[in-house]
Formats: sequence, structure tokens, C-alpha cells
Amino acid sequence: MLILLFSCGTKDISKSYETSHANRLLSSDSQKEWSLVSRMENGEDVFGPCSENNTLTFVNATVDSLYIIGKPPTCGSPLPLDTLYQAKYTVDGDNDDFFLNSISLTEEQHQSIGSVQVGELTSTRLSVSYTENGNAIEESYIY
Repeated sequence: MLILLFSCGTKDISKSYETSHANRLLSSDSQKEWSLVSRMENGEDVFGPCSENNTLTFVNATVDSLYIIGKPPTCGSPLPLDTLYQAKYTVDGDNDDFFLNSISLTEEQHQSIGSVQVGELTSTRLSVSYTENGNAIEESYIY
């Protein structure tokens, strides 16, 4: 019996879940707003007053959309929150529709990212990495 357990093992575990499940975790089947809790740029912590209220919202609709709302990098306290980024997103999957830990972005507005690598995705935690204007960005969010 023990041999049977180990023979099924790690190959099956490495394919965590299907793209529809990943999209459900991201958007909660309709819309889910994630709060930014950390941001690293080229390995340096840049999380602070200008990013502490930033949110990442996944909207699951006919065409799935992604929004980043927050203060611009040159923020001052009287500035209201605004849309910093907007795009259509697709959860990437393999031939068996298993989540490949990446999200493709199209129809981007305000900046160009192209794709996001997902390091962690649970119902309450999301960590992503991507390149923005040649800078390596790593962000963590909570729900």
C-alpha cells in the first residue's frame, strides 16, 4: 500500500489546480479586491505611504478585467485614489487546463506589464512578480 502512495506522488501534486479554480480564487466568481501588503522593486522594499492603500481587483465577467487602484508614485496626501492600471486578463493553463502560475494581460492601459508570474495563490493570499519598465517587481496581497 505504501508503495502505491509514493508511486502516484509528486508528479500529480505539482499540478495544483485547474485554471477555472485559479480564476475563482482570484475573483471569487465575480469580483475580488486584494490589498497590497508588500512591494519590492529590484530587491528593494518600496512599500510605503504611496502604496499602502493600493488594491488589485480581479473582475470575472464576460471579459475578465484587472484593475490596480491607488495613489500615483508621486503621491501627496491630498491626492485621491485613482486607476493606476487596467487590463484584460487570462489565467494561463497547460493542455490539460491546469494553472501554469501565470496570468497574461492584454489591452493594458497606463503601463505595459504583459504577464504576471504567480508565486502563491490561496483564498486569502496572493504573491506576484512581473517586470515594469525594466524593473523586477514582487508584490504580496491579502484578502
